[in-house]
Amino acid sequence: MWVLIIEKAWAKLHKGYGFIDGGLAKEALHDLTGAPAITYYVEEDNKKALEVVWGRIKEGEEKNFIMCTGSTDGDDSEAEKGIHLGHSYSLLEAVEIDLNHRT
Repeated sequence: MWVLIIEKAWAKLHKGYGFIDGGLAKEALHDLTGAPAITYYVEEDNKKALEVVWGRIKEGEEKNFIMCTGSTDGDDSEAEKGIHLGHSYSLLEAVEIDLNHRT
């Protein structure tokens, strides 16, 4: 129940739900925690940028940072994987899986 109350308070701070819909999660995280928030934009086909961001995600995991991600408003190609367009997601854990290692 407390999440709903905090969301309502945050919406009131920004003059209504219509003003917070579609924003970046970093805005809410900064307002609610006071901590700095950084956004990284990465194109899926930019392998070097993906590696840099993955390194930052692993560092955030090690330091116990609050992290989230989101999808852009593009085509619906990821929908069958359960990724909805223009939506934010909480990152609960970051792990690497070695697909070449067999037990």
